[in-house]
Amino acid sequence: MIKYPLLILNFLGVFVFQLFFDDGVIIEDNTPTTLQVGETKLVEISINKGDIAGFAKLELILPGGLSAAPVATEGASFTFSGQKAKYIWMTLPDKQEFTVSYNITAEPSANGNLVVKGAFSYIKENQRVDYDLQSKLIAIGVAGDEDPEENGDVASDNPPGSNQGTTEDGSMQCKRYVTEISSTEYLVKLEVTNADLEGFAKIMEKVPPGFAVEEDDSDGAIATIESAGIKYVWFDAPSTSSFTVSYRLQAMSSMSSPEIDGTFSFVANNSPMEIPVIDGDSSADNSDIAEVVEETIDTTEDLVAETIEETEELVEETIEDVAEEVAPKVTPKESTKEPVKEVVKQVDEEPVDNSVADNSTKIKDTPKATTVPDPETGISYKVQIVAGHNTVGKSYFQKRHNFTEKFNIEHHEGWVKYTTGSHAEYKGARDSRERINGTYNFNGPFVSAYNNGERITVQEALMISKQQWYQ
Repeated sequence: MIKYPLLILNFLGVFVFQLFFDDGVIIEDNTPTTLQVGETKLVEISINKGDIAGFAKLELILPGGLSAAPVATEGASFTFSGQKAKYIWMTLPDKQEFTVSYNITAEPSANGNLVVKGAFSYIKENQRVDYDLQSKLIAIGVAGDEDPEENGDVASDNPPGSNQGTTEDGSMQCKRYVTEISSTEYLVKLEVTNADLEGFAKIMEKVPPGFAVEEDDSDGAIATIESAGIKYVWFDAPSTSSFTVSYRLQAMSSMSSPEIDGTFSFVANNSPMEIPVIDGDSSADNSDIAEVVEETIDTTEDLVAETIEETEELVEETIEDVAEEVAPKVTPKESTKEPVKEVVKQVDEEPVDNSVADNSTKIKDTPKATTVPDPETGISYKVQIVAGHNTVGKSYFQKRHNFTEKFNIEHHEGWVKYTTGSHAEYKGARDSRERINGTYNFNGPFVSAYNNGERITVQEALMISKQQWYQ
């Protein structure tokens, strides 16, 4: 039997663990941290099978007082006997990633803090490979108990939307400020104050139907747009005492202010914690509107100036191209004619940086059109420095961020995203991100990943390239 070391991530308001195996297998689950006697909760286990196929088994060992009933098996046979829940596949599903689930119930005999253990097994080169899953601690309470975790070993599980939006000492908070930009658009800012975090953290926002979500500022987090909202995840939470993230809501039609439900999850004293996001006084946060308006004006001015510069440059290049095509065809008689005087237009402003400007309208096959990059192949990593809705040039970044390095522009999911550098190894991009974060005044640059030029998550890139993740 082969056993490999595990990279285990234990964080969030439920025990979510993510395992990166040598064969590319990734397993995540959302086992709850608390259960009331008689209560049933759904546990979902997501499996990315990586490079394996054929026989596999997922075994969960539940202590006395807990029971399991299948919900989704993805073709596996399910049994629950002797406090062991087993999913057995003679052949794993064809899908690369799939999710199984079961209902876990606290029986009347359940009491105290109970530990759920497990293992994932499969066959590789005629040998059995076992991976021990991380143990999960579930605190059992009685309906009506005010503090089922009075021993301090288990994090409190405040219900979403409750007013207990602070940690036990009342210090750390996550507040939400909603600013109406127009009758159909809102800017939502989430501010974490009195933060003292280490390791992982997550903010999950659920928005009502009828609103489209767009990321605005992630402050170094991995932001994921989901069907019911947006999620921010930090592998290494910001070390500052306070930090903010933001997103925009676009209503499908004129609607009232959205009612949003959110949670802030983190790790404290090696235990997972979760507190609700509470609503702040939006009237005290109107500075966001002024900032958005000012940034829009600045961006528009820069865009107009650079469009003029780009047009002038295009005219000059076109004149040169026409001259090159006509010159070889001039006959000796024509050459005796008075030559056309060269017209040179003086440009006072800084020329456009062709490496980042949109060259789609320029004449092809000219000597100057050498800034079009070769197609990207394989896994690569870049550092995203900012994102917006307009295309700007290097003068904008030099003025606002004192940034003079080369950068690239990409259009992704309705946003204009600016990245710098290209690294084959994640560590190189991580080091570049740290350097940029310490040198320039960007608000949380982060690493982005690509497969053959297409954006993917960093986790997917690490799995495909089998590289190591660094904090």
